[in-house]
Amino acid sequence: AGKKARTTGSMSLDWVESSTGLYYHSSDMKHVPYEFYAYYLDDLQVPDSDYTRTDDAVSLKVQIDGRTDLMSAKAELLQEQLENCPEEEREYAREYSYSYYTAIRNIRPRFYLKHHLARFEFELLPGHTPGGAAVVQVVSVKVESKYKADFVVAEKSHPSQLGLRFEDEYTTFTLAEPDGSPIPEDKYSISTLPNSVGSPESIPIGGSLLLAPQDEAFTAYIKLRGVKEDGKVYEMENQVKITYDSDGDSQMFAAGNKYKVKFPIYGVTNVSASVTMEKWADGGNLDVDTENDKPNLT
Repeated sequence: AGKKARTTGSMSLDWVESSTGLYYHSSDMKHVPYEFYAYYLDDLQVPDSDYTRTDDAVSLKVQIDGRTDLMSAKAELLQEQLENCPEEEREYAREYSYSYYTAIRNIRPRFYLKHHLARFEFELLPGHTPGGAAVVQVVSVKVESKYKADFVVAEKSHPSQLGLRFEDEYTTFTLAEPDGSPIPEDKYSISTLPNSVGSPESIPIGGSLLLAPQDEAFTAYIKLRGVKEDGKVYEMENQVKITYDSDGDSQMFAAGNKYKVKFPIYGVTNVSASVTMEKWADGGNLDVDTENDKPNLT
């Protein structure tokens, strides 16, 4: 994974700048099995100097930006693939996956890429303010998260180590529009409700944030703007804890989950948060046949 290679004839595969030859389908090596790994960096640019390769693993240093979707997978033989083989060959196919022996039987590596970040979407909810309505403008939404990690994309000795290992360092990510542009300061306004009659509708704001999974509350900063009775404009940045009852799950905010965060707003200086978990939609299937194919995953 992650190495540039060249083929020499039809008998071997040689790593560039390496004296080691890996035989592919010579008559005496066609049953040698290989492990296959895949990873997806979205638009993240990682220089070669940030890759570490050993005999057992490949990893790279990454810094998430709140928009980059990081995924990876190891190819595992599926029962449906075995069923395409004659019954008397299935044990051999299982033992020699993946090799030239299985390739000629149309058993090819298949990857189910897993999300390694937690996805957050945000909505505004008008709160009840007895005595009169107030118009509140949302200037910005920011969330603190870990951001530096080692991304282990291949590991033959300890496959459980695959994925992201975050350092205990935090930065603040700012919510943007779906296209990545900053949120316009005059786009998202909400009017509080003077009474508690009816159920207020929430208003989606911005795109989403892809953040490091963690087993504790996130800290968000919501900057709001309002107008005083004398006509003066004033702003306040409110610190809000985003927490979720995982109901016994291993993490409060887990990788591969999508969380809907609603901010009930009662005024420029009064905002809270509530969280629900939703399914992160399946991105679909993609066949990659050449080195020039670029995955388009959601």
